[in-house]
Amino acid sequence: MKKIKEEFTAKKVKELRENIDFSDVPEITDMTGFNLKNYKPVKKAISFRIELDNLHWLKRIGEKG
Repeated sequence: MKKIKEEFTAKKVKELRENIDFSDVPEITDMTGFNLKNYKPVKKAISFRIELDNLHWLKRIGEKG
């Protein structure tokens, strides 16, 4: 089965945005609860053992990106 890669051009994005139906989405009128400086993502501390060569590889690719 051949996969078709669809490219998103400015024209295609414009068409997609025009076809979005927002009629069932409630309008936000109260913005008091949207304070992003108090946002804290949920985090979980974990530990694991890893071979040193794998650790060095992870650190090396982490520096690039």
